[in-house]
Amino acid sequence: MQFSQPSFVQEVAAALVATGLSGSALELELTESMVHGDQELAVTHLAALDELGVSVALDDFGTGFSSLNMLHNLPFHVLKIDRGFLRDLHPNGLNYARARTLIEVTISLAHIINMAVVAEGVEAE
Repeated sequence: MQFSQPSFVQEVAAALVATGLSGSALELELTESMVHGDQELAVTHLAALDELGVSVALDDFGTGFSSLNMLHNLPFHVLKIDRGFLRDLHPNGLNYARARTLIEVTISLAHIINMAVVAEGVEAE
């Protein structure tokens, strides 16, 4: 709800000043659904956060709308692949080959557009 408020970026900037942190010390996580509703506001907020040096991660990627248009139009810095996406990513998994291909393509896509990638729920090599 906070992200959809017009004053969101000003509140983040005020929090940075109040704490003495630089924007580069902060990473915010937004889910796809948080930015899907009003993309014009999302573009404005994300651009302003970028000017503050704040990193923004697209959280739970792969569970919602997962639009390439969203990746194209919104300046995210990090793509966080949802743990559910990784469920079959073990050699005995029913859909191992398909899961591996989807993960590899997602990681490659993110890297090509200069996004870092985090795979949530990875607990083993």
